[in-house]
Amino acid sequence: FTLQSGAAGVDFVPAGTPRFITANRDFYRVDTLLNVPRLRAEDYVLRVHGAVDEELSLTFADIRRMRLVERTITMTCVSNEVGGPYVSTSNFVGVPLRDILTRAGVKTGAEQLFSTSVDGWTAGTPVEDVLDRGLLAIGMNGEPLPAEHGFPARMVVPGLYGFVSATKWVVDMELNRFADKQAYWLKRGCD
Repeated sequence: FTLQSGAAGVDFVPAGTPRFITANRDFYRVDTLLNVPRLRAEDYVLRVHGAVDEELSLTFADIRRMRLVERTITMTCVSNEVGGPYVSTSNFVGVPLRDILTRAGVKTGAEQLFSTSVDGWTAGTPVEDVLDRGLLAIGMNGEPLPAEHGFPARMVVPGLYGFVSATKWVVDMELNRFADKQAYWLKRGCD
């Protein structure tokens, strides 16, 4: 379920628990590189291609002009133990991926949205989940998306672990079949 931003009484801070909304600086991170990629918004381009009717190249300015929504989303890492530190909640602002993919026109037979980060990290996300609730996030907790969390844009798909859905610094989205390409962690035996 999704709570309204700023809903009163949704945490138990007086009892010693963390706040419901995680501050950007405290939001958990799992990175595969030692350095955080630094992209400039004015240079950013997102390519959408593959099994689509029309290939898209969207600049950051194009994305900002699209319909933006705010969603309160909790994310957790697939390797997080019960009570572990790899779970956080944020108010993400972005474009519903359905809007972008509808504009591109998803062809019949497309099973995954294969997303690629500027650093080469990849994820394969089921198209039905992306269309249902996926977000191309550009903001986090009332601020531009921090560089550590994927500025200028990242994918967020509630209900799926990040290793299959949360590409930070996303620059490429290819619609294809799962048999066409294997994502970063699947190539390394994590499934």
